[in-house]
Amino acid sequence: MRTEKKKTRIRVNGKRLAVSILVLLLAVSAVIFVATRIGDAIREKRDANVPDGPDPAVNEPSNGTGSETNPGGNGGTGNDPNGGTAAPDPAETARTYALENGVLMLLNKDHSVDEAYKAADLVSLDEAICCSDRPAETHFLRAEAAEAFAKMIAAAKADGFEIKATTAYRSYGYQNALYTNYVAKYGQEEADRFSAKPGTSEHQSGLASDISAASVDWALTNKFGDTKEGKWIAAHCAEYGFILRYPKEKSEERTGYIYEPWHVRYVTVPVAQEIMNDKLVLEEYLEKYHITQ
Repeated sequence: MRTEKKKTRIRVNGKRLAVSILVLLLAVSAVIFVATRIGDAIREKRDANVPDGPDPAVNEPSNGTGSETNPGGNGGTGNDPNGGTAAPDPAETARTYALENGVLMLLNKDHSVDEAYKAADLVSLDEAICCSDRPAETHFLRAEAAEAFAKMIAAAKADGFEIKATTAYRSYGYQNALYTNYVAKYGQEEADRFSAKPGTSEHQSGLASDISAASVDWALTNKFGDTKEGKWIAAHCAEYGFILRYPKEKSEERTGYIYEPWHVRYVTVPVAQEIMNDKLVLEEYLEKYHITQ
């Protein structure tokens, strides 16, 4: 009797175990089913936001012109750190501007213009900043240089220094007469040290001017460099885009002309600051950046 009861309990317990296992399997299946449906729903939502066809930014090779996601491409012009180019160098931008606008025009014993050359944008300087005993026909500069020159002279005046232009623009004919007179007076060898032959004078470019002050009786003399006015020009001219074209340290050796503390030349502010800070002459600056004319 006891044996029968024991067998009955075993059968009952076995059925309960079987039912429990079945319930557990059903629960696991339900969890898997629900997880699968959730995964399908997520994928459907994601796929709904993907446009038809391949993504050109991902699948097409770059041709250097870039794409929406990589403006520079592989070696393009964007700002992508992995292939694009950084923002333009301000110094290079200024140099390009000066070159393209003829402001880096080189006139010296090896580079000249013909008799007909005359800049198209010459404008007259205010007579108040020019020496009245010099010909009015020489009181001109190219527009950009004239504006910068006026600002420089005004700044000097604000600091207590009166500086004026003696002659700025000189035509081929004017320079020819000047040079001829110097040769007759000093001989050609000596004249060539401080006076340019016609066609080779910076004054014909409309970018240069001679300046002076009452402290040296408005003369063109080396003494100007030692005056307060001359020292102000040396210290501040680059702030307005001008350089001392024929500096004492290397003038005759590199430019072919003697020291002229009175001769300023417009080249734009960034270029002038580099030239003056690095103690270069225009020829050296052009050589540094392989600029040929």
